[in-house]
Amino acid sequence: LKFKGSIVPAMQHMYLSSSSVVPPPPPNRRRQPKMARIQITESKQLMLILVSPPTKSSSSTGRLLQGFIYSRDMELWMRISDSNNFLLSDFYSSLPSGHNSGPQRKEGQGGDDGDGILAQMDRFIKSGASTMASARQMYQKVAENNHDNETATSSSQKIVTRSHCEDRLACAIALGSASEFQTWLKYYARCLASGAGDQDALRFLVDILLGGGQSLSGNHDPASGGGGAIQSILSVLTNEQCLGLEGKDVIRKAILPEMSKNRSLQRLTNEISMELECL
Repeated sequence: LKFKGSIVPAMQHMYLSSSSVVPPPPPNRRRQPKMARIQITESKQLMLILVSPPTKSSSSTGRLLQGFIYSRDMELWMRISDSNNFLLSDFYSSLPSGHNSGPQRKEGQGGDDGDGILAQMDRFIKSGASTMASARQMYQKVAENNHDNETATSSSQKIVTRSHCEDRLACAIALGSASEFQTWLKYYARCLASGAGDQDALRFLVDILLGGGQSLSGNHDPASGGGGAIQSILSVLTNEQCLGLEGKDVIRKAILPEMSKNRSLQRLTNEISMELECL
């Protein structure tokens, strides 16, 4: 056999993670996860989907699903999808994506690349999950009743969206999916370029992709606003070229088009374009 180990560690991980549900079910009422599906994908990766049925006390939240991919290099299961994560992200869709056309979404919204392993996993997870009241609907209902907290609400949603993109980028690198890495990098740039535009974060992102450790502007603190997370994620790409991508090509195709949509970022966009021409 090419694959070692068992599915017990993945099941234990899902069982323990059920304590993070709010409110957490009592220990004596938690149910052991069950295997919903296991298969070898077209890219020769072992994919596992586990399901945790709802208890009587938490039936309103529906059943939870988690998707894992087995890493033969590390000999462990990597969780890459969870039906209970990032529901409030701008790039999350409760509709399962089509097999070839990618996620069903409105113009301007994102999702996974239709042919990649992340898209396959999310499709299975979304189609199998069941909820009586989605977190997004509950979130919007609370927001409508708290007009005074509009700024805080918008900020919280943007943080979730940003974290969602960073999580997908890390998964794409771990799985060696170059196409999905570029897709989610584009959505990450879209998140940073939205609204007034986070110029320092965009400058920092471009500098990392070009192989630099510090922002040329000198104003962005990597430890704030998720900068440290994206630096750790992209350092693997720039140091090992694990996806076979050139930083300047990725910037031209994924980042600059999103920045050009925001007029307040015009100066920074032109500055980066001129730098790329000189490389």
